[in-house]
Amino acid sequence: FKDTGYKEGECVTFTGWLKDMPEQMWKRGKEFEISYENILSDESENAYARMDSLGRFSINMPLLNTTEVFLDWERTSVATVLEPGETYFFIYDFHTGRQMFMGKNVRLQNELIAHPMSWDSMDFPEHGKADAQKIWKDADQMRADKMSGLRDVLKSHPALSQRYEDYVEGYY
Repeated sequence: FKDTGYKEGECVTFTGWLKDMPEQMWKRGKEFEISYENILSDESENAYARMDSLGRFSINMPLLNTTEVFLDWERTSVATVLEPGETYFFIYDFHTGRQMFMGKNVRLQNELIAHPMSWDSMDFPEHGKADAQKIWKDADQMRADKMSGLRDVLKSHPALSQRYEDYVEGYY
């Protein structure tokens, strides 16, 4: 994973095509949105690219470091990782349901599409009614369950990359 030391000025080039997008998806707007968390400001940030009439777009956006991003969440529901200095091409074919990244270094992104992470979250009690030990135990059990699921995925798909394993394990 690229570590730029969180210096500003590094960019990623992201080009894509939302192929055969149905009319109801066009009603959500003619811009492709990439959302991510700025780790320095702890604020959600968005970058936008105007799509042409076929659903093609291109954006050059700054990234402080390797970053988890959400790609036009209302249309694609794809979460992935982008790295500064890289160029990515993403295609989402609405007719076939296929999603794919192309580029020099996109194995991890395609693995995350093929084997997405678990997004379960915990329900926390109201403020002042929390038992810290119970919350800790529940969170630890959830993490253990997710790690068990990751081991099952890795066992079923032994060709998955070490980067995939490291990223998902670190996320959990």
